[in-house]
Amino acid sequence: MIDFRKCRFIFICRTFPSLEDTLGRAVREEAKTIFLCAGTHEVQRTVLLERGLALRGISDFEKTVLMTKSNCAALLDNCVGDLTLERVTLDCRLVQLAIMARINVTLRGCRVVDPSGFRWSQGIVVIEGARLEASGCEFFSLGTAVVVHAGADAILSACNIRSCLVGVLAYGGANVSLVKSSIIDCKEYGIKFETNRCSEVNLKPKIGAIDLLESVEELSLSDCILSGNMKGDVQVMQQPNSLYDSIDSGCSFTEV
Repeated sequence: MIDFRKCRFIFICRTFPSLEDTLGRAVREEAKTIFLCAGTHEVQRTVLLERGLALRGISDFEKTVLMTKSNCAALLDNCVGDLTLERVTLDCRLVQLAIMARINVTLRGCRVVDPSGFRWSQGIVVIEGARLEASGCEFFSLGTAVVVHAGADAILSACNIRSCLVGVLAYGGANVSLVKSSIIDCKEYGIKFETNRCSEVNLKPKIGAIDLLESVEELSLSDCILSGNMKGDVQVMQQPNSLYDSIDSGCSFTEV
């Protein structure tokens, strides 16, 4: 139950006027929270958050969908401000990734999905200095559900990752914690760990079960299920020279 008395600044966004209009108004009037009514909320381009903001669905996540109308790099990019999402679905069919996490991102009761079935969209990319906290969330039919780079933190609690190519990709120097979460039916690997420490005696490139992570300090799993991942539940491999290609910034942005 939402306690409106605790929110100083609130806007209720219906599907019309558009979410972009509501975001603009929220910036002008320094709103901290936008409550989203049930429906599909479309934006023309990547929402570039330059200040902290919370987007909260009033209904369940199945009924509140956020998506773009055209191909672009990311659905949401918190370049400066912290971002909180609650009870919304992020539809990634027309974007390279759902969220580029540059500072702090919190998800509660959300769903991140690529309904196209092609699994080419990424879920959440957490870069150095950023922190992701996700609880009670679903990640479905994505390329990689969560990518955590060196110097970044990610905590997933009671989350379900299903039918992606890779569930979690973590690089050496990252800090990833999974608690009471499941990674199942991925087309490649449940967890993929890339490190430049494969020359160490106790950490060699391998594919296998969850016990491969016992000597990996970057990853902590508690009461988790990894099952049905086609190439293996866990892969440990040598980190490539280039961690990742830069996100194409050629698309236009909605600045918030």
